[in-house]
Formats: sequence, C-alpha cells, structure tokens
Amino acid sequence: MPFGIFESTIPVMLTIIIVAFIAIMLQWGKDNKIIAQTRAVTKRINTCGGTVDRPVSTSYYITFEFLNGGRTEFLVTDKEYGLIAERDEGMLTFQKTKFISFERILTKCL
Repeated sequence: MPFGIFESTIPVMLTIIIVAFIAIMLQWGKDNKIIAQTRAVTKRINTCGGTVDRPVSTSYYITFEFLNGGRTEFLVTDKEYGLIAERDEGMLTFQKTKFISFERILTKCL
C-alpha cells in the first residue's frame, strides 16, 4: 500500500477546496453591490399572456440616469414601481443588473 497516505488526504483536500470556493463566492456576492446617486428618468410596464391557457404576467421597469449621463434599466417589483416617480433623485443600490433598493433624497420645496 504505497498510496495509503495519498488516498486518505484526497477527501480532506477536496473538502478544503470546496469550503474555500463557497467562502469566496459568498464574499464576492457581498462585495459587488454598487451604491450610486441617480435619478429615475422613465418607467414602463410589460404585460404578456392573458389567453385561456396562459395567465397575465406583468413586469415593471425603471430607467435610472447616473451623474455621468449613463442610463440603466432595472426590473423592479410592483411595490418599488409604485413608490418611485419619474424625476425622483436618490441613492440606487444594485448588483450588476439586479435592482436592490432606491432611497429617495428629499429636497425642500421653495
């Protein structure tokens, strides 16, 4: 049995590699959130279905404009769609193309 020690370390090594991979992926998911000052510029709804064999499905989208002029559209929940109005300014939190939250910056009325 010249390979006895080697064969017994393979499961340990695989376990270490898997645990390290999971830890890296969990940290990567936390680190990739971006917070940026934006303004909601457009809102739209996409509805499809509504046939006998297919129920109606509605998707809600809001386009945000960044300070540099760039724009990105995000799929949002119906609740977020109702709470955010066009021209609202605030802090947008997102991860790649996933909308996380929007916190409105309140301005004083003159």
